[in-house]
Amino acid sequence: MRYLFLLLPLFLFAACEDEVTIDPGFETPQTVVDAWVTTEPGEQTIRLSQTQSFFTSANPPGIVGAEVRVCVGEALPVCYTFADQGDGRYVYEVGFGESLAQVGDKVALIAELPSGKTVMALTQVYRPAIVDSIGFAFEEEQLGLDSGYYAQIYAVDPVGVGDFFMVRTTVNDTFSNRINELVLVADAAFGPGTSSDGIPFIFPIRFAINRSDSSGSIMSVIRGDTFSVDIWSLSPQAFFFLDDARTQITNGESQLFSLPVSNVRGNVVDSQTGEGVLGFFNVAKVVSIGRKF
Repeated sequence: MRYLFLLLPLFLFAACEDEVTIDPGFETPQTVVDAWVTTEPGEQTIRLSQTQSFFTSANPPGIVGAEVRVCVGEALPVCYTFADQGDGRYVYEVGFGESLAQVGDKVALIAELPSGKTVMALTQVYRPAIVDSIGFAFEEEQLGLDSGYYAQIYAVDPVGVGDFFMVRTTVNDTFSNRINELVLVADAAFGPGTSSDGIPFIFPIRFAINRSDSSGSIMSVIRGDTFSVDIWSLSPQAFFFLDDARTQITNGESQLFSLPVSNVRGNVVDSQTGEGVLGFFNVAKVVSIGRKF
């Protein structure tokens, strides 16, 4: 009998469990434009999709049947039609030795959606960084870093304030796509408003091309590792869009000081109403370099 009295509270607590259904408040899907293209030869892709409920585990549904064009120039623009792939992707193949646009060109994105709505965005191709080399240097063991060899990218910011870049690294055919591996550069430093104009990228940025493990720790280089680094030029608006998006994605790490989640404002608008549309359009001039350790 004594054991029955001890077990009785457990049954009472178990009986108090209720299933809770959370209403995400999702009603009408919104259009999302993912248009990060380059001037370089090869396949250039623009993605059109719709938002969905936060608790939906499937990929966002693509928008098919749209007419997507990228037009270069102002007075007599040259327009390129991106072919519908049937899954929300729209592709244009830039031929070998050709270029979608040149540095300084004004570029427009126009997407006529099957709903009858037209969305558009305007941008400009900004100048690239000056890339020099990839180096490998031995580092002694220190806080947060094991002893070993590590890679660095040596690149220089052009003279003149207002240059923005994104550094993209692939190691042994694996693209570094964790959010902590997103490397944004403003005039050779992490953000605008510094005195870093016209100088080599600062050390933390040079060092950021190294791989990290699942916990975010930097991994040393192993003999035979091959590094391929692309530096994309960004418009000022693209830099701040990516920086704000990174803040939103990593907001959970802020704990007590986390900010309310909100959509990051892009440069795409509804051509009829002028209202903002989710997503961004940037055309990058890319400089690339690779090296094997």
